[in-house]
Amino acid sequence: MRQALVTVIVGARRTGKTTFINENIVKKNEKKGVRNLIIVNDFQEWTDYPLIECKKNEILNFKGTARIFFTKKTFTHVMKYFFNGSLIMDDCLSYIGRTVFGDELRTLIIRSAQHCIDLFFVGHGLRAVPVEIFTYWSYCVMFYFSENIMHRQRDLDEEVFVKLVNAYNEIKKERAVNQYARRTIKIYDI
Repeated sequence: MRQALVTVIVGARRTGKTTFINENIVKKNEKKGVRNLIIVNDFQEWTDYPLIECKKNEILNFKGTARIFFTKKTFTHVMKYFFNGSLIMDDCLSYIGRTVFGDELRTLIIRSAQHCIDLFFVGHGLRAVPVEIFTYWSYCVMFYFSENIMHRQRDLDEEVFVKLVNAYNEIKKERAVNQYARRTIKIYDI
């Protein structure tokens, strides 16, 4: 049975987020017969994968990996018709918003275990992920980003924040020799 993890993936442009997602989530899932649905806010993103419409039959029946353009109906339709797979929300802040955390998204997160869906929220830094996500996350995959990590201190549990700062400092040091440096931080035991 799938664990229905909530993972936050953060990093600046050109640090390796998309490559990481392709190699460690999408391709591995496809080998296991698990579907991937990538929500995009730009038709020029993730063009290696077919674009499906936000319709019941398309969400229920696509094979492998597909992308879907965000509309007001996306979370409602995904919640109803997408099961046993990974939902990747690329550049999630562009359609979730900084302060708007809709009932549909909250329900999707809470019901993801019953639907066997792993959720991946992708952003260019911790402030590029809605703060409400931090209530539910299991892991953070962190690449280098240029924002001041201290801006999230008041939003996070102290122990979690210390883990993130330590990982970020390691990434900054390693980045001198590896622009794709990253760390995976286990946030909470599941």
